[in-house]
Amino acid sequence: MNNNHPLISKSSYLSGLQCHKFLWYKFNAKNEIPEYDAGTQAIFDQGHLVGEYAKKMFPDGIEINTEYYEIEKTIEESKEHWHLGNRYSKRDSGTKMRFPDLTS
Repeated sequence: MNNNHPLISKSSYLSGLQCHKFLWYKFNAKNEIPEYDAGTQAIFDQGHLVGEYAKKMFPDGIEINTEYYEIEKTIEESKEHWHLGNRYSKRDSGTKMRFPDLTS
């Protein structure tokens, strides 16, 4: 992998589509970005709660703890679990997806 260019997460990319200036600040002057207001923080907190509920709903899920930029590693680990018969996968964010059954 070429490390000369910074990789960004999906959420940073989407934020950059909405506001180019924010994306620039995020990578070049992060300390100048103001704190989130209470409403925005509440939305983030709700997202974390959804992740916790997903873990409770699918306690047998397999957590694939890779970084957002480790795409190939994430795919390989997901394939490995698929071949072992594990049909659920959840990312480190706590979200979980059901693999479709492609064998029938």
